[in-house]
Amino acid sequence: MFAAIAKAQSWFEDACAGAGYTLDLLLKALARLVYLGRKRREAVEQLALCTLGSLAVVFITSLFTGMIVSLQTGQVLRDFSQEESLGFIVVVGMCREMGPPWRSRPWPSRSTRTSSARSAAPSWRAPTSGST
Repeated sequence: MFAAIAKAQSWFEDACAGAGYTLDLLLKALARLVYLGRKRREAVEQLALCTLGSLAVVFITSLFTGMIVSLQTGQVLRDFSQEESLGFIVVVGMCREMGPPWRSRPWPSRSTRTSSARSAAPSWRAPTSGST
């Protein structure tokens, strides 16, 4: 029991130290904002380099990753006659892989559904003309 308490205490101390470091870094960055007026042009150039300069790399990486994922997933979905789900699967996979880490957790609404084929279909899809 004492080992569990010591482990929880160690985790809490590490979390507080990390939060303190982050707060210290934030305060130091805010303190240096007064110097931004003198170096405004350099700051804008760095922002443009970091954002607009990397867009080509991000687009090319996303394009080829999406093509590979859709090719491999499409071949498997063809075996189950579920090709219409390909776009949804690729979008969700790409958002989880390329997006921010806090958006990569599983969707709770997806994990609570049953495993039947009809309930696995995306809820946003409009009903077909043959269904009632």
